[in-house]
Order: sequence, then C-alpha cells, then structure tokens
Amino acid sequence: MKKNSWLLLLLMLEAAALSAEPFGRPKVGLVLSGGGAKGFAHIGAIKMIDSLNIPIDYIAGTSMGGIIGGLYAIGYSGAELEKMAQRSDWGEIFTDTPPRPDLPYFEKEKSGRYQISFGLQGLKPVPPSGLIYGQKVSLLLSELFFPYDQTDHFDQLPIPFRCVAVDLVTGEDVVLGAGSLTKAIRATMSIPTVFSPVEWGDSLLVDGGLNNNLPVDVVKRMGAEIVIAVDVQSPLLSRDKLTSAVTVLQQTVNLVGLERWRQNLEMVDVIIRPDISSYTAADFQPAKIGRILRQGKLAADEALPSLLALQKKYALYRPAGAVMPKRVFNKNPLISGIQITDHQKLPFSFIYRLLGLQPGGRLDTGQLNHNIMDLYGLGYFESLTYEVIPVDSHYVDLHFHACEKSFRQLRLGLRYDDRHKLVAALHLQATNLPVPGFRFENEVQFAGLTRLWSRASYPSRALNLPVYPFAHVLYKDIPIHLFDDSGQRIAEYPDRSISFGGGIGMVLGKSWNASVAYQQERMDIEPNVARQDPSFSFSWHHRLRTLESRLTIDRLDDVLLPRNGLNLKVEHVSSMPELATDVNFQQLSLSLDLYRTVHRRHTWRGYAFWGWSSMHVPVYKYFNQGRPHFFVGMNDDQLACPDLSIVRMDYRYEHKPDIFFLLIANLAFEVHDPSSPIYYGKNILQGAGLGIRLLSPVGPLEAVVGRGERGLSTPGRMQTRVYVTLGFRF
Repeated sequence: MKKNSWLLLLLMLEAAALSAEPFGRPKVGLVLSGGGAKGFAHIGAIKMIDSLNIPIDYIAGTSMGGIIGGLYAIGYSGAELEKMAQRSDWGEIFTDTPPRPDLPYFEKEKSGRYQISFGLQGLKPVPPSGLIYGQKVSLLLSELFFPYDQTDHFDQLPIPFRCVAVDLVTGEDVVLGAGSLTKAIRATMSIPTVFSPVEWGDSLLVDGGLNNNLPVDVVKRMGAEIVIAVDVQSPLLSRDKLTSAVTVLQQTVNLVGLERWRQNLEMVDVIIRPDISSYTAADFQPAKIGRILRQGKLAADEALPSLLALQKKYALYRPAGAVMPKRVFNKNPLISGIQITDHQKLPFSFIYRLLGLQPGGRLDTGQLNHNIMDLYGLGYFESLTYEVIPVDSHYVDLHFHACEKSFRQLRLGLRYDDRHKLVAALHLQATNLPVPGFRFENEVQFAGLTRLWSRASYPSRALNLPVYPFAHVLYKDIPIHLFDDSGQRIAEYPDRSISFGGGIGMVLGKSWNASVAYQQERMDIEPNVARQDPSFSFSWHHRLRTLESRLTIDRLDDVLLPRNGLNLKVEHVSSMPELATDVNFQQLSLSLDLYRTVHRRHTWRGYAFWGWSSMHVPVYKYFNQGRPHFFVGMNDDQLACPDLSIVRMDYRYEHKPDIFFLLIANLAFEVHDPSSPIYYGKNILQGAGLGIRLLSPVGPLEAVVGRGERGLSTPGRMQTRVYVTLGFRF
C-alpha cells in the first residue's frame, strides 16, 4: 500500500511537469526598450518567445517598447503585431491632419500653402508644445486597447504591465501602472518637441527614454526573477560620426541615461540586441519597417541557444492549451452617458451633434474614430480624444477631452519661382468670433507678389444647411508681361486693382463647393515702358461689375505631391450692361486635373483646360496658362489668349521617397482675336519637358527644362526654358 502511494505521487508529479507550470518556477519578465521605428525589431523576439511557449509574467517598456509591450500584454500575438506593423500607414498615423480628401472644403483651400502655423494670445505668438499633438495616435491607441483602456490596475491585464514616462517639471521617473492605458502609452512615447506632453494629474509627462530607456529595474520590482530584454537603443557614436546637430542631439540623449542603462543591463539574463545601426527612430517607411522586422528575427535566432538553455534550466513552459493569454474582443457595448470637457467657446451641442452618438446606442470605435477625425478636420481643436469608462458588463461611459485651438491662428508661407521670385505670405485667421462657426481670414503676400485679401464667412452653417454667406476684399499689384509673336517681351504692365464683393456658397459633402457672387473691381493699369517698346503704350482704367459663378470638385489626396484624385473647376464671369460696367464681356472656363498612381512608384497626370471669351474682352482678362504647372516650353505669361484649349500629360517616377523624375508633354490650341492689340496667328502650340522634384523641409524643390514654341506665329522656331520652384503653392 505504501509502495503504491509513492508510485501514485511520482506519476502525479510527472504529469504536472508535462501539462502544467512546474511548482515554484521563477517569474519571467520581458523588457522592451524605446527606439522609435527601430522598436519594430521587438516583434522578432516576441515571435520567438511565442514559438518556444515561454511564459511571460510581467512586461515593462518605454516609448515604442511601451506600445508593443502594452499590445502584447493585452493578448496580441507576435504574428498579429507583425501584420499590424506591415499593414499600417505609420507616416499617416504620425500626423495630426486628416487625409486631404477627408478635410472639409474650407480647410482644403489652405492645405499646402504654409510651412509654419501657431496660435495667438492677443498679438503674442504661442508656438505648439510639439510638432504634432498625437491626435491620430491617440485614436488608434483607443481602438487597439479597447476594452482594456480603463482598469483599476495594469496588473489586471492578461499580463501585468508597466510603462515609463518622465515628469517634465521635476525630471523624475513616473512608472505608470493604473488609470487609462491608452493615455499611459501616449505618455511614454511623447518624445519632447516631437509630440506634445501628456497631462497626468498634476504632472506633465514625456518620453521615459530620457531617464530609463531599458526599464529592467521596473520589471524587477514587479516581481520578475528572470529577465529577457530587447534593446534597440542606439549605441554611443564615435567622435568621427558626431558631425551634425542630429548626431550630437542623439548622443546627448543617450548620455543622459547611460549609467542607468548600464546598471539595468547587469540584471538581464538574456539580452537580444538587433543590428539596426543603419536605421533611425524616424524610419517608418514600409520597406525599412520590413528590414527592421527581419533584423529583429535574426537577433532572436542568435539568442535562441540562450533562450533554450534558460527554458530547460527552469522548465519555462506555458500550461498546455494556453499558448497565449486571450484578449477580450470588442463587443460593441451600449453607451450609458457622454461627457465632454475642456471645451471653452464651442458649445456642447455643436460637438455632441457631430460626434454622431446617442446614449443607449452601440459603441463602434472604428466609426467613432472616423467621426472624431471629421470633427477634428474642421480646424477647431488641438486634440480631441476620449476614454471608455466601464459602468457594468453591458454599458460604458464616454469621456471626451476637447482641447480647443487658439481661435486666432497665424500662418507663414514662403515660395520661390521664376515668375515672382521670392514670395512670402502671412495669413491671420480668427474663428468663432463673434459667434461660433464664424471665420474671418486675412492674408498679405509681399516681396515678388503684392496681394492683400480679407474674407468673412460662416461655413459652419454647412453642417446643418449647405448654404453659407461670404464677403471679401482684395487688393493686388501684379506685373503683366506681354510678348510679341517671336517670343520677345515687349511690355510690362503693373496690374493694380482693388475689388470687393459677396455672395452665397453651397457645400455638398467634403469635395463639392458652388458659389454665386457679385464683385466690383477698379482697374488701374499703366504701361511700364522702361527698356520696353515705347509704342506699346495703351492703358486701362476700368470699373468692372461682374457676376461670377463657380463650381469646384476637389478630391486630390495632396496638393503638393498628388498621387490620386481629381480637381475640377467650372467658372463663368459675366460683365453685363445691366450692371453699369465699363467693359462688357463674357467668359467661361473649365479645367480638369486628374492623377492616378500605379504600382506605388508610377504616377500619371492628365490636365485639360478650355476657355472661351466673348468679343472685346480686355487683355488683362485673357486666360493665362503660360506657367510650368500648366504649360511648359514657353515664358511665364506668354500663353495668354482670349480663347484657349490645353491638353497635357505628365509621368512621374518615384526614384526614392523624396526624389522624383518628371516627363511632360503638352499641346495648346488657341484662337486669335482680331481686335486684340496682340495678333495671335498660330493655332497649335507644343512643348515638352524633363524635370526632377526633391522634397525638402521647406517644400518641394522642382527644376524643369522645357522646350517649346518660340512664339505664337513662328512655326518651327523653338526655345528652351528652365523653370525652378521651391516651397509651397500660393
């Protein structure tokens, strides 16, 4: 009987060793360092841990290590994390602005015009606390971490988790282990000057990598006895590589936490260190992410003997049938209540209505994020985020944080081109004054182009009723160049005018806008005959009263570097005798700009323009398409005609993410006006061009060499023109 009892006990122990965690096995902690895009290498180690069935009892991470560690802690497998890394558009995620097709029409008008933007308090500029506020990042984290966003403690997650931040005021470490998981992750990744800091109680939190980029001490305090660490921190650079402000800054950050990093390394049992020295924290391009993932896998393969030895020594196996902690999937809980805080000028009803939520309805985080970005795109908020607070097993409360922008915004844009040389633009916008939704915009352009305009509108009414009123005032002083039939400039006219008007517009969706407006304009155009043809001395002093109708469809995905979409404009201008105008004429024009990208690198552009004018239209109202974006091969302003048609085809090849090559071919068909002071005798004009476009911090740099007709009535005579532009378009 005694012998049988001992035999039964041995069998029970053996079964326990095979089917369950060994009694008294040491607790295993996983530590993931910060490193921006280099942190994708963590996924290789996680996939290896999954394949070996090594149990992870605690996780601690910093910055990108905090993001990946948090996702692993709630149950995402290494394979799922790899798919997420490869399929997500990280370049888009790490921007605040919605994709251009999703912007409201009024915000599309300003996209691609200004390099610098900040708020005003009185007349004092208030620069942003970071390059981006992390709007899209916060929404993505809210969706990924739902329904674990609110827990009493991060120990309640499938795997207990901690992430590390730094209090920007005191400089002390802050280990985050309770509260909003989404907000904690957002704090640990808040790289100073890149992301805005995160308010956490009385603290202002930034990236924990400043003090503790490899938080082994944190996971030790959680109870880990064995530590597996993945370190993607950049190594210290040698003296010969400290040659730029970027490398010096990188070295400075690494030196701050160097001693802490060394102390933490001494407590690591298995270190996995991918070879990613050729990559930077900002390498979020798909191709580079793929290579970083491969480097993580290679490093995990090299660490395999150490992991196997550790596993065998301590019998580190997950229980049978429990390969991974299983996360709770989104189940669309019912909404109990909605709270909106921090809004000051925008009424609760305005925000609430656009969120598209109702108490008692089902929560769909994907649709909610879409609605939030639509509301954010109106330009009223610095950030618009939310927390999901469980009420019971079926209901949740939604707590929205609406951080409003300063309602006075100052923007600055710079541009260089062959026509106007250096041009600067200063834009001032006030919103919600005196009533919510009202907009008052002012822009001054100076240096090579003088233009001053003001516009008042009430576009927010389009949210209820698609009709909105507007009024504007415009002053301009723009040189007009006239050329003879051989391509020689014969006169320069300063086009000075002041105009004002108002009308009614209609917004249909995010892409359609139609308007009808009355405008009164005073023209004073005198020839500047210095170094020009003295006989070319006619002038105009006209008072024009016109009715202008316009239809615009704007679906371009980008204004500086379009890849897909279209832009259609139809305009009609009528200067009728009934308006008591000095000149009577009619004009109708249509332009179509169409882009299509195939196989990512190859972009085709088709452009077409058609314009018709009635008899006796003044020269200063001619259609002017002699610019490199519309027609190459001729001087700027040279292709100015009362009736004009253009077709153009562009091909753009993406050599590298910031280098593009261009091929251009275009034809123009014009009809001369016998009453015009300039005789147009040729009906078909042609031109072609080669170019290169480089993306720079101040906007695209483009150089195009065009060859086309020398003049409008000189068949067979060609000329070569070089066009250079730098900066944004306005």
